[in-house]
Amino acid sequence: SEIQPIFNSSCINCHSGSDAEEDLNLTSYNNVMNGGESGDVVIPYDHANSLLWQYVNSSYMPPYGSGSYPLTTDQINLIAQWIDEGALLESNECNLTTEDILGPYFFEGAPLRTVIAHPDEPGQRLFISGRILQNDCESPISGAMLEVWHPNDAGCYSIVEDCPTGNPANDYYNLRGKMFSDLNGQYNFETILPGYYEPRPRHIHIKITTPNEETLITQLYFEGDPYCETDFSCQDAEDRILILQEDTLGLHGEMEFIMNSISNGIILGDINFDNLINVQDIILLVGIILDNIQPNDFQVYAANINGDTEIDILDIVQLVNIILNN
Repeated sequence: SEIQPIFNSSCINCHSGSDAEEDLNLTSYNNVMNGGESGDVVIPYDHANSLLWQYVNSSYMPPYGSGSYPLTTDQINLIAQWIDEGALLESNECNLTTEDILGPYFFEGAPLRTVIAHPDEPGQRLFISGRILQNDCESPISGAMLEVWHPNDAGCYSIVEDCPTGNPANDYYNLRGKMFSDLNGQYNFETILPGYYEPRPRHIHIKITTPNEETLITQLYFEGDPYCETDFSCQDAEDRILILQEDTLGLHGEMEFIMNSISNGIILGDINFDNLINVQDIILLVGIILDNIQPNDFQVYAANINGDTEIDILDIVQLVNIILNN
């Protein structure tokens, strides 16, 4: 309803039917997506590399003398927006995950781990998993960093409070940790069901940072929590209410996070983030292993190629294999 009228008024004089220039037919959605002799003219979620946008943005199309005026800036921007939203036939509702307050108990420096509760930590075991997705609600983001923190089953936060129960290992970062989404955008962590501290409902704090520095600060709540009825944050969290299932291991819940991002994330082995895997990445990896280079969190993820949480000679072997196979 918005894009096709632009084609109808400015493009289909040359791009319609069997005589379409370069066999590119712009008379319908399917024809547009089929492309022409040059291949695909629309790359969903990537307007800058789509020939359609490149040609109209440079005023190469419509050509001078065709009888059609160049597209306006608003029309060109609308085409770019349509492509970046997935170049869909029609709008499918896809809402970003809503935000929530950071709260006063967030601290940097939590360790990399997916089990953030000691096996002897009091409380019911809780397993949460899901995916980190781009703003089309389908495409995964790899290497997104999740930072997780919450109170113990008595409602007490480590670091800032002297908790009389829990923390059997005397862990400074008790019930705190950070982890990364995998190549499919999947994440998981194990903890315990957080307790109440009035008047707030049970909740888990989540901070997600994508490799392209999009950040989401939010909280997870639990279905049927009576305190949600009066909590100002929980009342606006319909998309963040966990429905739990119970088995012999504990409670299980799933949650997808939709980020305001069109980035696929990190390629394992691409330690310098240049979208190439080559000898420069080997040099960086060796420097990390020898402690000559202090990696940031995302470089740690990219360098741990075999996924064993250790960066060592085995990752060098894996990286060399990737380069040779390419």
